Amino acid sequence: MVKKEMAEQPYITIAMPVWNKAYCIQEVLDSIAAQDYRKNKINLVFVDNVSQDGTLEILKRFVDDYVSDYKEIDLLSCKSNVSQARNICLNYVKSEYILWWDSDVVGPDNLCILKAVHFLQENPEYVGIGYQSSTKKPDWYQKAVQVKGTDCGLTWTLMRACVFDRVGNFNVSSPSIEDSELFLRIRKAGMKVFSDSKTTFRHLKPEGFKSTYLDYLKFNYRLGQTEFNHLIKISRFQILKVIYYFCLPIVLLLIFIHWLFPTLYLAPFLLFQIYKAKKNRLYGLLNFFAYIIAGVTLSYSYIISSLKRRMKK
Repeated sequence: MVKKEMAEQPYITIAMPVWNKAYCIQEVLDSIAAQDYRKNKINLVFVDNVSQDGTLEILKRFVDDYVSDYKEIDLLSCKSNVSQARNICLNYVKSEYILWWDSDVVGPDNLCILKAVHFLQENPEYVGIGYQSSTKKPDWYQKAVQVKGTDCGLTWTLMRACVFDRVGNFNVSSPSIEDSELFLRIRKAGMKVFSDSKTTFRHLKPEGFKSTYLDYLKFNYRLGQTEFNHLIKISRFQILKVIYYFCLPIVLLLIFIHWLFPTLYLAPFLLFQIYKAKKNRLYGLLNFFAYIIAGVTLSYSYIISSLKRRMKK
């Protein structure tokens, strides 16, 4: 157990990409403010992706209330995907440690920053420590996503800032798997991140949201209808992905003619996901199915919304 009066509290930066989290951001900010860590040793960096639900106004009030307490608070509002927002955060890091704290997460307790910093101080062989969500998942899923204790996501993860000097910034072409791609480079560089499965944070989901496949489909469809077109500028590569996923249900129907057609269509993507997962093949297989569900839904949603806009013109 870490004592509140730890002899040394180094400067840290809490980095938080934010987008349309008005339903929960105040509770998250309260969790940060309640930490038993000297506020004058904390830099806060918020990068808001031009939220339209009042999130930015809540952040501005927080800055006004606490600007004199923290060492520094930077609040930026600019169009960005998650990878771009994280890279912007890195430009404002002047400390030895950076804590990635998602905008819909309540910290495990008021000592969680102290304990994480203490762990890295006592264990120089690790470059980061991440806590886990309290949301219960099946045992088979836990085994699939655990990559020898080195891959814990960036939902609540404290890292040594020097990591990014060695492996580089986030890949802006992979905004949906930017954390997995980063951890892959970290592992290739021979560095380790500790996944503390015993310490859990609370994930705040929108009211009425349930983790079922039907809700997942509805969420992705709404994303494509309302926000997807404005969030990401569609590139030629992304257009090709839309076409690929759009044709996928049609190709699957060809299984009634011959099994070879869908097999040839799906095999390259499946092999790529398994290869990307390296030693954790089951995780690659899960990623394959997750991407199909989201990809097909987003593609159809994008095409339908595009047709609606053209018809209005």
